[in-house]
Amino acid sequence: MPAVESELVDVCEEFLRRYYHEDIERFTATEETSIWVDYQDIFQYNTGLAEDFETHPKQIRQHLIKAADRILPEAYSPPVRVTNLPQEFDVGEYQPSELGEAIGIDGQVAQTSQCRP
Repeated sequence: MPAVESELVDVCEEFLRRYYHEDIERFTATEETSIWVDYQDIFQYNTGLAEDFETHPKQIRQHLIKAADRILPEAYSPPVRVTNLPQEFDVGEYQPSELGEAIGIDGQVAQTSQCRP
């Protein structure tokens, strides 16, 4: 793992330990399947990390998952879900130019189809 990536995972691990210690401890005792992280907590902890999440959500989520893997026992490897994002749209209101960024979608999905730009 490159040094920068390792440092980001370290930052994510410290964040999870500081803000979600109790949630992670309860995770192994409950039927939860994901760790839910509030974007505002990321922003409060480290604005640079929050900005990186907005522009590179997949990569930062992967770092959060690796950090959770370091904390949890080996049998658990939950996905990390980030909620309360600064940009939230109703279903169908976002533009193709916003794909790839961290955006929240609010609504109920009744039917899905392939996206056409």
